[in-house]
Amino acid sequence: MLKKITLLLSILIIISKLSFGQKFINDYDGIPLIVSTPYDISAYPHYDSIKAMGANFVIATELTQDRLDYIKSKELKVIPAQSKYPQFDPNIPYNYIMRYSEGAYTKWEAEGTPIGKGEATLKLNSSIDTTFNISGRQGVVTKPGVGAGSLFDGPGYFQERRYWRIDTALGYIRYKADFNMMLSPGAGNPTDTICILQVTDSEIKCCYWDSLIFVKQRVLLRSDFTPGAWQTFQLEYDFRPENIDEQGQSLKHNFTYQLYQKIEPPNKNLADFVQFKVIWKGDPNTRLYVDNVIVYDDKGKAIVTNPATQQNIVDQATLSFASSDLDNYVTAWLTIDEPETIDNYEPIRVIDSLLKARSQGKRGIWISLPSSWNGKFGDDTLGTHPLYKFEEFYCRTKIKSFQNNHPLCNYPFADTVIIFNMDSK
Repeated sequence: MLKKITLLLSILIIISKLSFGQKFINDYDGIPLIVSTPYDISAYPHYDSIKAMGANFVIATELTQDRLDYIKSKELKVIPAQSKYPQFDPNIPYNYIMRYSEGAYTKWEAEGTPIGKGEATLKLNSSIDTTFNISGRQGVVTKPGVGAGSLFDGPGYFQERRYWRIDTALGYIRYKADFNMMLSPGAGNPTDTICILQVTDSEIKCCYWDSLIFVKQRVLLRSDFTPGAWQTFQLEYDFRPENIDEQGQSLKHNFTYQLYQKIEPPNKNLADFVQFKVIWKGDPNTRLYVDNVIVYDDKGKAIVTNPATQQNIVDQATLSFASSDLDNYVTAWLTIDEPETIDNYEPIRVIDSLLKARSQGKRGIWISLPSSWNGKFGDDTLGTHPLYKFEEFYCRTKIKSFQNNHPLCNYPFADTVIIFNMDSK
């Protein structure tokens, strides 16, 4: 019987010396060894063992000034991982970096992801629409007189269903999807259906879509639009089984419409294949323009757009420890561990830029990225699943200071012995 090997190989991605990067790690002469220590480390002498094994940097969970003083005496540098709320431990006054790196915020451009910004993308339906560029605003627009159909689909990516790291008490994540659109002027009945906005999910089984799940949809009538003006139409949704929208029919005849309670184990935290769609109903008198779809939760929206929230990051970066400790011993700050969804990338990018700007490039974030047996989001060729996680992260954030955690033997695995025929060609 095969045993699952639990040893993780941390592949450290070491970067060249840049003026705007992790100063201590970049300047280290060789390959740095980074060790993680828990909050409840039983005795400080354990740090002697850490130093003896040749470690250079310590990821210190819930670091206090007292522990930092001891780590300094061992000539180790630290990467604080602060996740506790102050009311539970007054010695840990700030957890903003981890809290907001758990947020979600992604802008999906209707015409597709710009070159160099990642491979995950919405995919245009060229039989229904074409691209436009008006005064610098780009997107897709329905072709004149075209019949009904979806303007685009995708990206087909993971979204987390619940908060499970920091704000676990919040439960299911409440997402908002802002569709930014414009309807051209044209005659017609105010009650005419112009389009249907949809958020869908699909269960993936062995490289095909097994089902289509209508997470949320909204019908837009002509009366909902101000012709010639850009407008934002919002869908608010989560992945609770009881909140899944049961309206509508499957868009593909070979799909089986199902609800989450029928296909999702209770503890599953990732929606497999989320897509955003605009279903054009074929109005002959008008054309529909779509700029983008912006998807976020409250925490992601706050860290990306709210200066007061961004100031919280600066406060943590400057007030957590004595200034000399920060300058000489704190080399970076840890975000949430192993973010699984692209939605976390933009909040993490913003946090990193704030930290680097405040420290003149000395301290940004250090991130531990998840991997898998193939290094990709999934095991099939659909949507974002065949994309490499670390490549997508780098393209969207341009952050080079990270480690890629890769299980030596994790998945796929079997509970029975597998015999390989070494003579087969």
